[in-house]
Amino acid sequence: MGAKLYANSATKTLIVTEIPDGNGFIDLDVQVDIWSDLIEDWQSDLTLRGHTFPIILIGAEVVSAGKLGSTYVLNDPWYMRPYEADHTLNINGNLFTELATTQLVAPTLGDYTVTVNRNLSTLVEVVETGTSGLTAQESQALIDIDTNVDTLITDVAALEAKIDTLLAAQDLTNAQKEAEHTTDPVLGKLILRNTTTLERWEADAWEDAAQTIPYKGEGLESIGMLASVAWS
Repeated sequence: MGAKLYANSATKTLIVTEIPDGNGFIDLDVQVDIWSDLIEDWQSDLTLRGHTFPIILIGAEVVSAGKLGSTYVLNDPWYMRPYEADHTLNINGNLFTELATTQLVAPTLGDYTVTVNRNLSTLVEVVETGTSGLTAQESQALIDIDTNVDTLITDVAALEAKIDTLLAAQDLTNAQKEAEHTTDPVLGKLILRNTTTLERWEADAWEDAAQTIPYKGEGLESIGMLASVAWS
C-alpha cells in the first residue's frame, strides 16, 4: 500500500492515510506519493489489477527551458478523500479530474475542517493562460501533447474494436460475453470479469501484430487467447 494514501477500488476513492505533522500539514507529491505509489499498489494487489488504473499522465516532454510540467488526470468517477482530522492538505503537482464538474477532494466523513492547497507547475500555468513568447521547441511540445491525447482517444477506440473482434471470433460463454473488460498496462493483459458469476479471464495483450512486445498502453495491436484464472 502507498505510504501516504491507498486506493479503494469498491468506492473509487483515493484515501489519504498520512497523519498531519506537528503544524497540521499533510504534503502530497503527485508524482511520488500518488502516481508512483499507486503503480506499485496495482502491481502487487490482485484486486486492483482487475480495475483500470485511475490516472493518466500527460506531458513531461523536455523543452528548451527545462521539462514541461507533468500533468495527471484522475479518471471519473475516482476522487480523493482527505485524512479524518483538521489540517491543511498541500497537493504539489498538476492533478486534475477528468470532468470539470467533478470535485477532486471530497469532504471528510467526520466533522473536520480541511484546507486544500494545490501547488501547480509554473510552466504549465503559463501554457494554460496562453502567454505568448514560447520558443519553437516549447510550441512543438504543446503540439505533441495535443497529438498524444488524440492518439490516446484513438487507441481506446481501437481497443474496443479489437475486443468486439475477439468476441466474434471465439466461442465465448455467456458469462464471458457479459463480463466487463479492462486492460492492465502494468501486466500487459486484457481482463474480463463477471461480477455476477465471480469468474475471471485473462489474455496477453501486445503492442505489435507479431505479438513480441507486451502491451504497455501505447497501442493495442493483437490479443492472445483468453484463459480462466482465479477470481479476484
